[in-house]
Amino acid sequence: MPAAVDGAAAAATSCSKKLQQHIKLQRQQQVQQQVQQQVQQQVQQQLQQQVQQQLQQQVQQQVQQQVQQQVQQQVQQQVQQREQQQLQQQVQQQLQQQVQQQVQQQQQQQVQQQCVYE
Repeated sequence: MPAAVDGAAAAATSCSKKLQQHIKLQRQQQVQQQVQQQVQQQVQQQLQQQVQQQLQQQVQQQVQQQVQQQVQQQVQQQVQQREQQQLQQQVQQQLQQQVQQQVQQQQQQQVQQQCVYE
């Protein structure tokens, strides 16, 4: 009987050790899973941040390009307007000069005609 008791006790001890080992393994696995999940979450967050930053940069670049284009267009329009104004002024001046010359010529002709009649 004592031998049987000893055997049973030994068997129970080995069973409890196996259970303890199994529980330790399970806990280790749980800890590993938690760590992996955390790492995955961090990686996902980082990726999301990077994507957001890239998107923001692209949007900023597009806005900057649009603003630059608008400014360039405005400058070109202003330059064209100035050139047109200058041309108009020149044309007006030329017309005025021509009119003045014609008036002067007419006056001279009139004076000459008067002189001839006198």
